[in-house]
Amino acid sequence: MQTEVSTETILLLVKFRILGALRYLSHAERVTMFQRCFVRAGIEIKYSEGFNPRQKLSLPLPGSVGVESDGDLACIHIYSGKENVDLERIGRQISNQMPQGCEVIDIEICAGTKSPIAEQVSYIFDLKTGIIHQIVDIRAKASEFLAKDSLVVKRFKDESSVKEVDIRKYLENIEFTEGGRVKVVCKITTEGSVRVDEVMEVLGLDFNMLKSPVRRTDIKWSYLRKT
Repeated sequence: MQTEVSTETILLLVKFRILGALRYLSHAERVTMFQRCFVRAGIEIKYSEGFNPRQKLSLPLPGSVGVESDGDLACIHIYSGKENVDLERIGRQISNQMPQGCEVIDIEICAGTKSPIAEQVSYIFDLKTGIIHQIVDIRAKASEFLAKDSLVVKRFKDESSVKEVDIRKYLENIEFTEGGRVKVVCKITTEGSVRVDEVMEVLGLDFNMLKSPVRRTDIKWSYLRKT
């Protein structure tokens, strides 16, 4: 008797955070990490067709090397079978295969087939206690920046490739909290967004002024949610 193999697939959204040493992984290395994790977890993943099949997996929002993240998504197409998908079981299977520094926060099924699009993120900069006195200067630079209609910076892809980008249109707000924490809210569009190093340069920050790694958080995603 032959077992009927399901060809129906669903788009699974795995929300996760990256902490510690894993923040130094490149985007391509993070994709590879998830590919291996899903295989070891025994998840029935859909593969592309052709001579070089690849997992139908993507990380829609590339991460900056050296920056921790909280609320990123891994999007994976899996075979659904004929029964309801057990998200709790899949979550345990994945979590058991994750390296230290990558934590699964939540799993849900996307109602559509298109991967979510990130529309907004925030970056958190925790200043060392010893430089709290510089907050006045940082606030002044933030106010000056937000008062501008445009601020063009040069992006260097390599020595022969330079592009001018107006980063002002990507900055929504800069907030200051007690204890020396700076939160920069950034817009993401189809044209791109502002980079972490550009934000730090505008505010006059460097990594020696921070007591913890920069963290990307409060990511707002646009996608069809299953009701």
